[in-house]
Amino acid sequence: MRTFNITVSTFIAFGCVVAFSGNTASAQYMGGLQQRTNRYIEVTGKVLQRPGTDNGFAVAVDGLTEAPLLTSSDITDLGGGSGGEAKFGWTNRYGGDWEIRTNLGKFQNNASVSSPSGAPVTSPLFEGGQVGAISYDYTSEFYSFELNHRRSLRPGCTWVVGPRFISLKENFDFNTETSIGGFDFTTTNSFATSNSLIGGQAGLEFGCPLTPALKLTGFLRVGGYGNPTALRTTASNSFQQGQQAESTKGIASFVGECGGTAYYEIVPNTWSAFVGYEATWIDGVALAPTQALSVGETEVITNNTPFWHSINFGLRFDF
Repeated sequence: MRTFNITVSTFIAFGCVVAFSGNTASAQYMGGLQQRTNRYIEVTGKVLQRPGTDNGFAVAVDGLTEAPLLTSSDITDLGGGSGGEAKFGWTNRYGGDWEIRTNLGKFQNNASVSSPSGAPVTSPLFEGGQVGAISYDYTSEFYSFELNHRRSLRPGCTWVVGPRFISLKENFDFNTETSIGGFDFTTTNSFATSNSLIGGQAGLEFGCPLTPALKLTGFLRVGGYGNPTALRTTASNSFQQGQQAESTKGIASFVGECGGTAYYEIVPNTWSAFVGYEATWIDGVALAPTQALSVGETEVITNNTPFWHSINFGLRFDF
């Protein structure tokens, strides 16, 4: 998290320096905001960060000192991840501007805890109360595909609207291990959730040239979606293989995104390099750890609002 904050601060500082030093920027560069080619391609790499839910629920406790060994915040804080994005835009024969955008990303978090005092570990997530050690593995992946129609409202301001599909899938495995007379007794409880958001979005994009080669852009997008969610749970131990259960639930979901990018032209009207920041909120989705930490709940829990943000970098080719 600290590294990500330093990166964000560096990017903001760079933008401020450029903004205050760009005394050559004036209205004569507004022409640089107009589309000068019929097609473009953008390829983006993303350094992702997804913070957790800070409710402090104690998942594992030292049986002797009663000190928390693992909290829900530790589990849901996925930390850093990686992702990518690709855009292809074109102007059709009737003068309409269109864009295909697709992006994906992955987060992963895992850990193993045992009592430093040598006492058993206790947890409200299982009956019987005491085990030797607890471990978990949490993976979250998302994928998005959209088709947007773009329409210029005025120089530097573009309206964007179109259909979109978003997939968010998660897997959470919660494991225990206890040594009994030299025999290691293990249990595994697996939770898999899936979200398939289908709907549409609308947004605005803004642009502001600072110099003939440097341009700043920003965007804001919101969308509403139908979301058929699904949950699959599996429980097994050293003596018994997986017992599965499944449930589904249809809900409405909301997605909001905002961000900004600085473009620098390497080859005029052809090649540009860029760096930017982006934030995403999704309200109304099923998350695997939430299901695991809700003891005894068999219905799909969808009152979750995950948030992630990223530092973006890449190249744009106009042709």
